Amino acid sequence: GGIMKKIYYSIGIVILIGLAYAGYTFFLDEKYKPEKEHIILALGDSLTYGVGDRDEEGYVGQLEKKLNKESSRDTYKIYNYGIPGQESKGVLKQLANMKISEKVNESDQLILFIGTNDLRKSLGGDFQTFNKAAIERKKAEYLNNIDQILSIIRHLDKDVPLLVVGLYNPHPDNKRLDSIVNKWNGDLKKAISSYSSVTYLPTNDLFKEKSKRKYFSDGLHLNGRGYQLIANRISKNI
Repeated sequence: GGIMKKIYYSIGIVILIGLAYAGYTFFLDEKYKPEKEHIILALGDSLTYGVGDRDEEGYVGQLEKKLNKESSRDTYKIYNYGIPGQESKGVLKQLANMKISEKVNESDQLILFIGTNDLRKSLGGDFQTFNKAAIERKKAEYLNNIDQILSIIRHLDKDVPLLVVGLYNPHPDNKRLDSIVNKWNGDLKKAISSYSSVTYLPTNDLFKEKSKRKYFSDGLHLNGRGYQLIANRISKNI
């Protein structure tokens, strides 16, 4: 009996030490935890590249600054792969690039903001030519590219969280254009809904009732203040 008692006693002590250690590491002061570097990858066009706010790199630079300022311990690094003038098929090309696909693989989060140039092309390049057949044809092509982009990303990394940023109407007072932008966004939202860990973030509402002079740098691109609105919304989802 004595030996059994000793064994139970030893086991009890080991369990107690284990529990104490677990509790200790769990409650250990936050500041002793190693800091983590979060890697975020941003894919897109000139709106991701930051045309109109190059000093800050548009929403990307502002978002990185904001995340690092608000986090006491972790650091955030955002890789900006935005290419001015790029359409959705360009992102597919980028994902075929080994360097970029490896980056996708090591990222903690992805941001995809693409489609403004697809939309612009469907509207004659000037957001003014309303040819229903051309708009529908280009939209179908765009949605197909989005589906391929998402399936490639999921093939590279099956659960990295992805934020898909919706399109905004660069001429907020143009009602006809607004209904087209809303339709593209609605279909984009549907296209991504079958993928897990993918969140849709609208932007069109951000520029309603806003003075164009105050938030835009030209007929399409935002200025620092406009990109800030997008950066703020994205930061709530990271």
